[in-house]
Amino acid sequence: MLSHMITVMFAYCNHIVTVKDNKEKYNLITKFLWFCSGANIEVLKSAKADQDRYAHIGFSIVLISILGGISGGYALSTVFKKASIIWLGGGFWGVILGSMDRFVLSGVQKRKSANWVAGLRDKTGGLLFFLLRLSISI
Repeated sequence: MLSHMITVMFAYCNHIVTVKDNKEKYNLITKFLWFCSGANIEVLKSAKADQDRYAHIGFSIVLISILGGISGGYALSTVFKKASIIWLGGGFWGVILGSMDRFVLSGVQKRKSANWVAGLRDKTGGLLFFLLRLSISI
């Protein structure tokens, strides 16, 4: 069911409307997902090949924010009984997780490895990046 909802959402995001003067108009959800991925929206409008990839990256960041907000709300519900504190705290935690994840992903650069030592360093950097994201979400 969740995979069907994600497929429907991406089908809606990929819907492009052509206006009279041959300019393409992108919907608000697509632009929001591009923003969440840390990409430059004006550059993505001309780079057709990367539009779906950055929309998927943005969706993963939004999903991490939502799940982080739910987990933060649950953690606060064990301490507080007031619903407003739980909702505000969970929402705040989700926004913090999303902004940190966006910051980390926008700072990562892909580069070709010149030799096996540089390749190993890149792979361990990816492992450290994964552990950082895992520790933030817990």
